[in-house]
Amino acid sequence: MAKAIPVPAVDVLVPLPLRADRYYSRGYNQAERIAQGLKAVWGLPVAVNLIHRPLTIQNFGTKAQASRAESDRFGIYGAYEIPEPELLKGLRIALVDDTLTTGSTLNAAAEVLQKKTRVADVIPLTLAYAVRLRS
Repeated sequence: MAKAIPVPAVDVLVPLPLRADRYYSRGYNQAERIAQGLKAVWGLPVAVNLIHRPLTIQNFGTKAQASRAESDRFGIYGAYEIPEPELLKGLRIALVDDTLTTGSTLNAAAEVLQKKTRVADVIPLTLAYAVRLRS
């Protein structure tokens, strides 16, 4: 991926965090691994603690976006928090995720970044795009 696209004009790569139960069951965050691979080629820093998903009832044990019905894919809004918003002032941020399905996960994270901080820009970077085949 890093060799196939130009280096974006950003200051930092921010992998989207997983829900705690998904991280526990998987043992790693795939978005973080992708961000580390991008860092190795592009030389951009990776910040894993700028945005997080607090452990709350609505964030625990919910279905992944890809497994939800299309009409139920907007439950992710409000799931992210910025622990230290002052650290992001003026930064150009690339949000890194593994797969773009509907865009609601990236939109929710970008929305909280834009509303709670004074970031200069937020761009999405995903490794894959999910396409539903109709039979």
